[in-house]
Amino acid sequence: MRVVMPPLTVDPPLHARYRAVYNPFFTAARVQQMAVRARALTIELIEKLRPRGECDFVEDFAHIMPVVMFLGIVDLPLDRREEFIEHGVGFVCAQDQVGRDRNLAPILAYLRQVIDERYENPGEDLLSRIAAWRDNPRFGGEDEVIGMALLIFLGGIDTVASLMSFVAWHLAEHPEHRRRLREEPDIIPRASEEYIRRFGLSNTGRLITEDVERKGVRMKADEMIMVLLGASASTSANIPIRSRSISTVCQSDSQ
Repeated sequence: MRVVMPPLTVDPPLHARYRAVYNPFFTAARVQQMAVRARALTIELIEKLRPRGECDFVEDFAHIMPVVMFLGIVDLPLDRREEFIEHGVGFVCAQDQVGRDRNLAPILAYLRQVIDERYENPGEDLLSRIAAWRDNPRFGGEDEVIGMALLIFLGGIDTVASLMSFVAWHLAEHPEHRRRLREEPDIIPRASEEYIRRFGLSNTGRLITEDVERKGVRMKADEMIMVLLGASASTSANIPIRSRSISTVCQSDSQ
């Protein structure tokens, strides 16, 4: 089962038209409003966990805070959070195509139902805006709508939670970084940018349009390749000078 997920899997200039569907939901003003809600939810979760003295970060935090925020953006029911996570994580972590298809099928069925409902009765949520793409003069077929909905679903259910979990793992293994962030909170915004760069998980598939050979590897037209975007954050040879390592961010101000 192959699904194109624009704009992530689409090259320019088509990329821009699909990106425009999402853009109004991620303006500076909207992001600031979401940041206020995210901070309040984060504090609430931490206060509930504090008496325990420990937690399973993935289950007790990463699979709650960003997922709850996402479900609010797309106006999907909170009481189905665990079901969404089961299928979303199952799809992303499947070891073979059979496993991916098994988890993808219920996601697509649900999204098709929601998109139809939002098209008939639109709201102020992102899925309603995606559904409205059907009325755009550039609408090219139902695959575009479902692909956009699937992309935002997987991003909201798994990508952010996984990124946060890797950041937490890093901090757990580097107490000196935790200490520096506590002692000098002014560097937190810069460190956060570096964490997102270093532990970014988004990958993108691309369709090869013509036969090509790169560093001894032959790739054929009509084959799919996976571009591992996160790999560029783990090799210093390919990182611009401005993108310093996390440890450098946490040390440079004291030098």
